[in-house]
Amino acid sequence: MVRKVDADEGAVPLTVKPTPGNDFEQVDTTELKVEKNAPYCERAKDNLEQLDSHARIQMRNNQGEAHYLSEEEKTAEKEKAIAAIEAYCE
Repeated sequence: MVRKVDADEGAVPLTVKPTPGNDFEQVDTTELKVEKNAPYCERAKDNLEQLDSHARIQMRNNQGEAHYLSEEEKTAEKEKAIAAIEAYCE
C-alpha cells in the first residue's frame, strides 16, 4: 500500500534524524498488481487471434484515417495483446 503525500507535507518531517528506532521498511513499488478482468481478457484473446489469422490488418489512427499495419506494427500489436492476456487472464 502506498500513501500519497502532499509536496509540502513530506513523508517524514525534515527535523527527524535517522535512528535505529525509526527505520522504515522498504517497499517494492515497481511492479503494479493488475486485477484479472474477464472482458479485457476476452478482448485481448480476440485481438491476438485476429492478428494471427489475417494477412492484412487495417486500423484507424488518431485522426480517424484507415491504414494497413506494417509487419513491425503487427508484431508490436501482438506483443501488446500477449501482455494484456498475461495481465488480465487467469
